[in-house]
Amino acid sequence: MKFFTDGKPNYWYGSNAKGEREFFTARGVHPETLRELKPITEHILEKEGFSIVE
Repeated sequence: MKFFTDGKPNYWYGSNAKGEREFFTARGVHPETLRELKPITEHILEKEGFSIVE
């Protein structure tokens, strides 16, 4: 997975009704909560246990 291209996020995230973080490939709103998705950050990826390799 390539999380960033030229420093810009390729993924967005939001939490579902249970508070679980979910990831999406496009900007928009979470389909369950209708809250705006946030752009992925290195901090969030690290918290979720992803390794960032460019």
